[in-house]
Amino acid sequence: MSVYRGKHMWIWEVASTLSGDVQSIISLGQRLGIDGFLVKSHDGTTVLSQFSKVVKPLQQAGFMVGAWGFVYGSQPTAEAQAAQQGIDAGADWYVIDAETAYDGKAPEATVFGHALRTKNPHLVIGYAPFAFPSLHPQFPYTAFSAFCDVCLPQIYWAEFGQTVTSAFDQSIAELKPLGHPIAPIGQSFAAATAAEIEQFAVLAHQALCPGISYYDLQSASSVQLQAIKNVTVYPAPSYAHASATSGSTPATSGSTSATSGSTSATSGSTSATSGSTSTPTSAAGSSSASTTPSVTPSPSAVTRSLPVTPSDVSTSDWFYAAVTDLLKLGIVTAYQDGLFKPNETITRAQAADWINRLRIYLEKASGLPIA
Repeated sequence: MSVYRGKHMWIWEVASTLSGDVQSIISLGQRLGIDGFLVKSHDGTTVLSQFSKVVKPLQQAGFMVGAWGFVYGSQPTAEAQAAQQGIDAGADWYVIDAETAYDGKAPEATVFGHALRTKNPHLVIGYAPFAFPSLHPQFPYTAFSAFCDVCLPQIYWAEFGQTVTSAFDQSIAELKPLGHPIAPIGQSFAAATAAEIEQFAVLAHQALCPGISYYDLQSASSVQLQAIKNVTVYPAPSYAHASATSGSTPATSGSTSATSGSTSATSGSTSATSGSTSTPTSAAGSSSASTTPSVTPSPSAVTRSLPVTPSDVSTSDWFYAAVTDLLKLGIVTAYQDGLFKPNETITRAQAADWINRLRIYLEKASGLPIA
């Protein structure tokens, strides 16, 4: 079974994902029924220690673990050396997140790829480019394709202002000529709705994509996580974590607090963002393969989702607009039972979570870091 088969989740900042608690990440992954994680291992030439801290525990829990890094192309050999450290730490595969910084740098992509392939001739390597080659004519899709095994396009429909179907169909049509398997990345941040998250999986299944992933765990709301849990188009293989516990409890990003717990995070590698934030896993089981269902899910499976507006918030409430707007943006969160509980007090931890979500949202909207 290929490492990119199945349903995967991206992790950008481990410390901001369930407070960096690996056991909580494992438990959530089991509840979501995912097959693997993609964890950021380097940013350019800077190696991130977070990957080496989580790779073994996640693998021991039965997940496939990929390393990913944002690359700029200014120092391709040094960036390949940084990527190698994550690979040497035990990554099951490696994914390149290259975006606008790599425009017009086909020779650099070739140097980077040669350095990786020389040391890792049999490693599965993927790249996570922009969804639409037609909109990025200077990006070296062909150069990356020459040494990569799989393409993971960033299909962030809500960010594009498109429907899931239009964004998905356009991306697949434009990338198919490159000749690689396509394991698309779906949006689980900001304005992506639960119904859209589930529909993305159905479209990928219908297009015979071998795997899917969602970006990312730290920024997904409880509603978005529930939708990912609902995705059964790519059922978990029958190894370690895919036991009876993998779908029996509601998917939440936090084990104790009223918020979703998976604190904040930008979408990272959306269209033209910089490399310091960025994106993008399907685990091959350690011993057995997963079989993709041959029956297309029913329409009801596509639209099943939690309500965007909590049942205890009505249009007559003075705070209705504020609550619903902030929920849609992912700045505030509902409780694990789907209620907002407008008269409930919040803890300092919950307040910090919401303020941090606002900071991330503003940084993303302005393109500037907020100190």
